[in-house]
Amino acid sequence: MGKKKMHYMTMLNLVVIGNVLSTILIIGIIFGTVYYRYMKEEVITSLENDVGQAESYMSSYIESITNTGEKLAMDVELGLAVEDYLSSDISRSVDGKGMIDYILQSALSMNSSIENITIGTKDKIIQRDGYSIDKDSHMESICNETWYKEIQKDKLERKFAENTFYKNTYAQKPYYLYATKFKNKFYQTRDQEDRVIIITFNTTELEKHISALTNNAVININVWWEENGEKKLVYQAAEQKDVEEYLIGNPSDKEKEKVEAGYVFTQKETPAIGWHIVGNINKSTFYSLAYQVEPWMVLIILGVIVVSVILSAVSSQAVSKPMKKLVAAMEDIENSQFHKVDNNTSCIETDKLIFTYNRMAGRIEGLIEDIKMREAEKRKIEFKVLEAQINPHFIYNTLDAVKWVARVNQSDKIADIIESFVRLLRISLSKGREMIPVANEIILVREYANIMIFRNNYEIEINYEIAEDTRSLSTLKLVLQPFVENCFFHAFNSEARDKHITVRSRLTEDSLIFEVTDNGIGFCAKNKNMKQMTGIGIDNIDERIKAWHGSGYGVEIISGEDRGTTIRIRQPIIKEEIG
Repeated sequence: MGKKKMHYMTMLNLVVIGNVLSTILIIGIIFGTVYYRYMKEEVITSLENDVGQAESYMSSYIESITNTGEKLAMDVELGLAVEDYLSSDISRSVDGKGMIDYILQSALSMNSSIENITIGTKDKIIQRDGYSIDKDSHMESICNETWYKEIQKDKLERKFAENTFYKNTYAQKPYYLYATKFKNKFYQTRDQEDRVIIITFNTTELEKHISALTNNAVININVWWEENGEKKLVYQAAEQKDVEEYLIGNPSDKEKEKVEAGYVFTQKETPAIGWHIVGNINKSTFYSLAYQVEPWMVLIILGVIVVSVILSAVSSQAVSKPMKKLVAAMEDIENSQFHKVDNNTSCIETDKLIFTYNRMAGRIEGLIEDIKMREAEKRKIEFKVLEAQINPHFIYNTLDAVKWVARVNQSDKIADIIESFVRLLRISLSKGREMIPVANEIILVREYANIMIFRNNYEIEINYEIAEDTRSLSTLKLVLQPFVENCFFHAFNSEARDKHITVRSRLTEDSLIFEVTDNGIGFCAKNKNMKQMTGIGIDNIDERIKAWHGSGYGVEIISGEDRGTTIRIRQPIIKEEIG
């Protein structure tokens, strides 16, 4: 009983079904990817929102400090009270002190974050109460601070800094100051005003607010700033030594890469004081939040994969197995092995294809046998032709004999020219090779020039500037000689004196460059094509180089009337001779 056949279209339908299921799988993957990206954006947005809220609260927090400072700096009554306090009149001084106490205590009561308010002049602190910096301990230090002097001289309008002068025995933590110059009295020149108000504040309320943002223990918020080139941590919601070192320390590149690989960061800056708010979340936590796959999605994807694999395997085997046999038979043809392929497959169309192949292979085998017979006859004829040709070695040996006869008869010039001709002939033939070493190409040009000067009695000086690193490279043979010949015949008029031809070789980054330069009459290159300027033989050199190496290489002619001519030949760098 014969094997049951199946139409190719039926198989194709199975393949289509497999493709449909594969499409469903792809759609599932795309859906999962989109879902993942959506959740990823949600987590990042949540992180950015928390950092944004922290930045917004911090901006408001700092603004409340600066507003208090600016109001006090503009307060006319405070300005008058300071002047009374500094008066030599005891009564005025007492009244001034009382007014200062009243105004500053009012300001302190309105903002719980303000620890103390200090008023200073050019060289002293003028208070000593509990809400002021202790002038006995810190007067000289604070007055010598660079920022304090710059505010005095109007070089700095305001200053935020860590307050190292204020210590609170009940709360050992960093404090910060905001300083600005008084603006409540008119002076003819601004530098006459020397009073400065310094507000010291804590970050307790700020820390409470940030802590409330991060109570889910997933997102951590850090606040840091830089003062005088030193980075300092203001606040960190949860202690993370590696993140702290990354933000304000001096970690190595390896440590930076480790932290960046372990956390997702987002950052904002408070422009008013230069504080940076950095939110971070551990990447493992980030991915666990961002990629939450539902169980039903996993089951559907697995089901689609199983069905697709089974259908693909069945349809693939039905089509691919006989096709593999067919391909193997075709590969055997390359090795002149002809055999038939069994066409008893499951697919009608595949049977027809194999039948056609078997018939075609039989015809090809007959044609190849016929070609072999004709090639054998052709080789016999070529061998007979070769037998009739003069062996080049006969020519070399004959010329060599003539040379030595010339030597014996003391005709050294003739002997030298014959020797040059033999060298030129050997290199020109080069055993039929197209590529020869650059050194041989230069010898060929040199011997050709010797022959031309001898034959025509030319008074032309030829210079060779050959880079040593080019001599061992390979070049197409006979690319220089036609251009040197062109110089002999066309470059100089009969009246010319001091005639020079220079042959150069050099390397660029990716090319071997030959140049043939003369100081002859030149021509206008833009008005002539290469055949008009140099002849068909030289034009063929450009076409030959392009045929061997591509359109990026070839011959370039640089010339101008009465300015000589330079022929530039560009070839690729080939480090070994090609046979």
